[in-house]
Amino acid sequence: MQNSAPIWRRLAALLYDSFILLALSFFYGALITLLATLAGEQPAEYQPMFKHWSFTLGWLLTLALFYIWFWQKSGQTVGMRAWRLKLVDHLDHERTPSWRLCALRALVAPLVILPAGIGYWYGFLNREKRCLHDRLSRTDVIQIAK
Repeated sequence: MQNSAPIWRRLAALLYDSFILLALSFFYGALITLLATLAGEQPAEYQPMFKHWSFTLGWLLTLALFYIWFWQKSGQTVGMRAWRLKLVDHLDHERTPSWRLCALRALVAPLVILPAGIGYWYGFLNREKRCLHDRLSRTDVIQIAK
């Protein structure tokens, strides 16, 4: 069984992916603005929509679907591909995780990373070097050969 990928590589891949997530966020905001305009709302009326829970929920779902889609299809996002990382099922490193495991990871990862990066700190403290979100979602991020 392969070892977990180094945390610095994971963070580098996350940085790469953040640029795509930023572009996706702009696209989502533009689409919502277009739909609000087509619905006949005046610009002054839909400015506060960015504070509305449904806008935020839709945006978070969009970002989560980005990860779920790429993880399930190939086990790699663009950033992971650039840094030669792959998400695999913990029990079988030859298999990409199921949709259910990818969705679980997309739900769990932000919850354990956002509070001071605790999900990554956990990776420094355990013997297998698996991050907390790896363990909770029963997945592994491995480094692949060139």
